[in-house]
Amino acid sequence: MAWHATGAMRVVVALGLVLVLGARASAHVMVLPAKSAAGGVERYTLMVPTEGSSATVRVELHVPMGVDIAALEAKPGWDASNEPFPIGAATVRWSGGRIPPDAMMSFDFLAQNPPAAHVLTWSATQWYEDGTSDRWGEGAPPDHQASTTVLVAAGGGGAVAAQGGSAGHADVHGAERVIPPSPDGGSSPALWIALVSLALSVTALFIAVGGGRRRERS
Repeated sequence: MAWHATGAMRVVVALGLVLVLGARASAHVMVLPAKSAAGGVERYTLMVPTEGSSATVRVELHVPMGVDIAALEAKPGWDASNEPFPIGAATVRWSGGRIPPDAMMSFDFLAQNPPAAHVLTWSATQWYEDGTSDRWGEGAPPDHQASTTVLVAAGGGGAVAAQGGSAGHADVHGAERVIPPSPDGGSSPALWIALVSLALSVTALFIAVGGGRRRERS
């Protein structure tokens, strides 16, 4: 039994290393979730890490065609703005704050998805305190890929509930409101990542223990 426990722990440790190394390798500006309902209302989260030695002071997200921005999070210390024009080149922006090196921050926004099922591509630009900038997606280096969200056909009308409440199409279309800051300062995506990692670790533990028991019986 001791051998099986040790083997299970090795599986858990290996899985943890893969998750940690994978997170570091992909630590770039991204938009979550990776999947949403076509024609529905979604509360998106823009994740912004500062990987270099200079703090992030501004981030601009290029909104995919057909996405209608309804509200931006009021992040303390940051100014949020929505530029819906020109058509096809809409942007949302947070500026005036500061994300120190080796730290990250999340910015939420509420949007209505276009009705057709397809893939949304989120390009972004990140500015730093020393005057430099990074692009993610269009016009960026190959290792600075754009974040994507797959829109899937939704049944029953296609409206989805935003986190923390429900919103119909008529409530948000064409409106611009401010989402109050989350009580934890916007760290909820990090909490979800930790919970997913824990769930995967527990699953690996059960698989390893179950495999060991089957070998004992045989």
